[in-house]
Amino acid sequence: MDTELIAQLAGAGVALGIIEGIKPGPLLTMVIRESLSKGLKAGMWT
Repeated sequence: MDTELIAQLAGAGVALGIIEGIKPGPLLTMVIRESLSKGLKAGMWT
């Protein structure tokens, strides 16, 4: 595969992950729960 295509797909994946992590719903609840129980670093890597 072309390196540029891989970079574009990775960027799209990161953007979608950030958007889904911020929207209210089950994923946000999980991130908040992990952050409160194990600290901010654990919540960021959830």
